[in-house]
Amino acid sequence: MKCPLCGSSKILQVDWEFVCASCGYVFPEEPEESPVVRKEDLLGSVPAYGFKFSERIAKHESVDFYARYGARVQQICEVLHLPEIVREEALTLEKKVLETGYRFGDLEAFSLALVLVASRIHGFTISYDTLSRTFKVSKHDIYKYVKELSLALGIKVPKKTAKDYILLFAPKLGVSEGIVREALKISESLPQGINPIVGAGASLYLASQKNGHKLRQFEIAEVLGISEVDMRLAIKRMKENKIMNGLLLRAEEFEK
Repeated sequence: MKCPLCGSSKILQVDWEFVCASCGYVFPEEPEESPVVRKEDLLGSVPAYGFKFSERIAKHESVDFYARYGARVQQICEVLHLPEIVREEALTLEKKVLETGYRFGDLEAFSLALVLVASRIHGFTISYDTLSRTFKVSKHDIYKYVKELSLALGIKVPKKTAKDYILLFAPKLGVSEGIVREALKISESLPQGINPIVGAGASLYLASQKNGHKLRQFEIAEVLGISEVDMRLAIKRMKENKIMNGLLLRAEEFEK
């Protein structure tokens, strides 16, 4: 008997429910010896039965609480195609608020609230309607946890700028100080509507091309955890808006 989510064989029976002791997955029925669960069932349609936890389960000493909560946050980020930095932010917020002794009754709404707050900190706009429709959770419940999280941690949901991400990821890309300065300059005039982290990637790419560093788009996208397509579209918009004051390279030179 194994958990279909994490593969653990440590299955507990708590109040007539079968629960994975490693990640906290709740089986919809008594598990078979070799359960077969489609990946789409876990990440696509996101059935509620596998992730609705009660307070009584939280009291079970054998369950690894952080692993359980973190697994659900990661699944939500995967379904929404959010970058790694949003998942890490959500897990950081989760750890901080749980360390304060905060308790909740609905893991799904709590996890969605964490992801929503983390997304807004990093400039990703996710509406309550989208979360409610995708995960079949009441908007009111999500809002309640967002409000409680904000009060518990004193969060005002500050938004990151492209400059913040340039300074954060430039060392990981191994670019020079000159390229960083050029990227910061480019980022000051990003067209409205471009996500900050995507704009940072586009700015770093264009600055590196101008200074002969020849970074590839896929390299930057991989390090920043963003889509190469999104970054390419941002570069196109930046060209159309002429934000580089005539310093943009010809399109055919970008990937040489």
